[in-house]
Amino acid sequence: MVPGACLAKPLYDDERMKKDSRLNVNAAEGLLHDDGADRPAATPEAKPKTLLLIGEVAAWRHFMPQLRAANYQLHTLPHGQQALGVILEHSPDVILIDAELPNAAGLPLVQTLREEATSAALPILMLAANADHQFRIESLRCGADDILVQPFSAQELLDGLRSVQALAAIRQQAVERVNCILENLSDGLITLNRQWRYTYVNAEAEGLLGRRRAELLGKLVWEEAPHLAQSEMEPALRRAVSEQLVSDFESYDSTLQRWYENKIYPLPDGGVSVFFRDISERKSAEHANTLLAAIVESSADAIISKDLHGTIMSWNRGAQNLFGYTEAEAVGSAITLIIPPEQYEEERQIFKRLRRGEHLAHYETLRLTKDGRKVDVSLTLSPIRAGQGQIVGASSVARNITERKRIEATLQKQSERQRLMWEAASILLTTVEPDKMMREIFYKLAPHFELDTYFNFMVNEAGDALRLESCVGIAEEIAQSIQRLEFGQAVCGTVALCRTPIVATFIQDSDDQMTQLVKSFGIRAYTCSPLIADGKLLGTLSFASRTRDQFDDDEVEFLRTISHYVTVAYERLGLVRELKENDRRKDEFLATLAHELRNPLAPIRNGLQIMRLAPDNREAVEQAHSMMERQLQQMVRLIDDLLDLSRISQGKIELRKERVNLAEVAQIAIEISRPLFQRYGHQLTLELPDQAIPVEADVTRLAQVFANLLNNAAKYTEKDGQIYFRARQQGDEIVISIKDNGIGIPVFMLTKVFEMFTQAHPLPERTKDGLGIGLSIARRLVEMHGGNITAHSAGYGTGSEFVIRLPALGSAKPSSLVPEEQAQAPTAAARRRILVADDNVDSADSMAILLGIMGNEVRTANDGLAAVKETMGFRPDVILLDIGMPEMNGYDACRRIRELPEGKEVVIIALTGWGQDEDRRQSQEAGFTHHLVKPVDLGALEKLLDKLGDEAV
Repeated sequence: MVPGACLAKPLYDDERMKKDSRLNVNAAEGLLHDDGADRPAATPEAKPKTLLLIGEVAAWRHFMPQLRAANYQLHTLPHGQQALGVILEHSPDVILIDAELPNAAGLPLVQTLREEATSAALPILMLAANADHQFRIESLRCGADDILVQPFSAQELLDGLRSVQALAAIRQQAVERVNCILENLSDGLITLNRQWRYTYVNAEAEGLLGRRRAELLGKLVWEEAPHLAQSEMEPALRRAVSEQLVSDFESYDSTLQRWYENKIYPLPDGGVSVFFRDISERKSAEHANTLLAAIVESSADAIISKDLHGTIMSWNRGAQNLFGYTEAEAVGSAITLIIPPEQYEEERQIFKRLRRGEHLAHYETLRLTKDGRKVDVSLTLSPIRAGQGQIVGASSVARNITERKRIEATLQKQSERQRLMWEAASILLTTVEPDKMMREIFYKLAPHFELDTYFNFMVNEAGDALRLESCVGIAEEIAQSIQRLEFGQAVCGTVALCRTPIVATFIQDSDDQMTQLVKSFGIRAYTCSPLIADGKLLGTLSFASRTRDQFDDDEVEFLRTISHYVTVAYERLGLVRELKENDRRKDEFLATLAHELRNPLAPIRNGLQIMRLAPDNREAVEQAHSMMERQLQQMVRLIDDLLDLSRISQGKIELRKERVNLAEVAQIAIEISRPLFQRYGHQLTLELPDQAIPVEADVTRLAQVFANLLNNAAKYTEKDGQIYFRARQQGDEIVISIKDNGIGIPVFMLTKVFEMFTQAHPLPERTKDGLGIGLSIARRLVEMHGGNITAHSAGYGTGSEFVIRLPALGSAKPSSLVPEEQAQAPTAAARRRILVADDNVDSADSMAILLGIMGNEVRTANDGLAAVKETMGFRPDVILLDIGMPEMNGYDACRRIRELPEGKEVVIIALTGWGQDEDRRQSQEAGFTHHLVKPVDLGALEKLLDKLGDEAV
């Protein structure tokens, strides 16, 4: 075996496992030496021999006296996973391995230990319960020195130990003799195992490699000599290992800068041995003779030599490939063969420098090929010296850098385009005026693309043509003549019609009818792109040149990208305008809301003053009372409109549809609007067919739509105006028209009047107690009924008409729409105990007074806890409970009351300003019986109390 057999992978991974192995050994020692009386005294003059047992421990207790007597000290391991760590730490003299280990068979462990440098030479005694002929062969093949078959006696064990130690001593002597031979070889020798680690380095190899063997043994060859991985040494080594092939070759070590003759032999254990000797001096001599020829013939560069007269003396294959001349054609010719005439003076200056002995590196210039093309080359020129040092000529190495120049130019252009793109994006993101934005973009692009004109057309408001938004490069009178461009007219109109970009080239030579308009402007090249956002055509953008006949493909692509950015910018500008418009409308709405809410407050306050100053003036008090009631209803209506709008927007309104006669719904709406008609003296004309018009609708909501439209007609028609309510059935539709002879609606507002917070007449004198949300509510309610609503007007002073179209039904069944509160006469209220809980003291006290006047026994509380306490003592029949109260809110107070014996059957009514669907759901979950929204109508409350009384009966 070659010294340093193959080094296997260590059986431990880190220091922790080493520590674990020491713990295992110590534990085993404790098990075998736990009886101190059995331990004989150590012999001071004889060092104990160390045994490492890998396998079962308990069965060895009865061997301990004989082993101690024979001066053996035993260490144990239950399995082989930490074997190498223990071997490194304790350096055993003999290793005993059980053939049947807990985690793995013993034979692979023997083979692994033989492959490790630290354990390769150690004597190994195999322990086996059965050892047939085949097992013995396998054991010896794997590296065991002997086999001891269980059961065995202590004497057999001692004899086996002595036998394997003697065998190991003989083996060591043989190894030493081999090492002596190898150490005195004139060739360097290294061996590598299957894992490519150094296992042996002789003295000659140390000298040749300039490395001590201690630095290499156990190390990976590819880490210690990484340059070999890309050399011819690597495939030779791998063939020796994988194919068992012998190699004999020469190689150059770039790290040591030496030439070596190598002989590579495969080893029986799967490793490889390398014999090598230094042949650098011989190779240097050979290299000196062939270097020039090798360079000249193998180089891809053109290598040329010339004498001092400029005559070509040598011409390699690279020169032939680059310039097109064969060696026969070039040698003997003047060097001007490949130099453009305009470069002759440059060549003369180069020769002057070469005659002075100068060296020129990477000099970039132009050279001429056989077919007349000019190529960019990088030249390295050096003087050629004779034996005495005199300059006799010059050599030049020419490299074709045309492709590099092209790439550099492309990269530079791309960098420039990227910079232009960023600058254009900056303009598009920061400029809010379209004409200024387009002009700045154009002035950035024009110098780079030879542009002198652009046209930016946008779709007009009617959507039937293009209007000129911005342009540069044409006279003002020409610009005026193309302010409108029809779809399909000229290049831009065609692009708008087809929605695809168009590039027109060589326009001055073209008879294409589409390009004749721009041809008359003197334009020679033209590119136009549509501006499309979310499938909608916004306009077109064109760039043109009067100095060039066409654009490159990448230029067209870049200009189209700019057009796309412009589209995004126009979208941004539209959003900015929309946000500003929404903000303006919101501000107008808030101002109107404040105005409309303050308007009722003044007469209410005045009425209170009248009632305080003249309580005995019955007529004045009644008038004040009537006025305050009207103003309060106005405030309630405004708040209800806001809540309706919110609920409709969130989809929280559900229609309660029924089959109804449209005439009855119209009568309800007219009754709602009658006060406004009477106030302004308007005449209402109702035109309905004799036959009933059936419709499936939510009566309350559809009447609200009609009332909103009638109210608008009344408010925006001067006094003594004419208002018409017409309804008729047309096929499958019911058409309702509400028309007036009022102030009318501007045409541009007809599509906007249904938008939230929009008023067609936002002037203070035209506010007339409206918030600008009635039409938005009307449109959404009509749409929820499956219909649509449109506005019509010829402008100011021409009146307005709103047309509603609803799906029609068959013949209508008569239905009574008399409000329920009018259908039943109020009954005398029974006397009840009522608790009013509200943190607003005035609200609680005034409600208590009203309920007391109605004949009820009433108490008040001003927070949730007080309401709970009052319930326990007062035992009310009904509790009117506010939601937003301190200490404990209405929801929690209701839950607490329901937990009381006095509160299980009591009627609890939420009386609150919170009226959204979610508020009603929460109050129901908390245990409220009913939910009323402030300000509550006293009649409705009285009716509810009566109903509760009837239910109790």
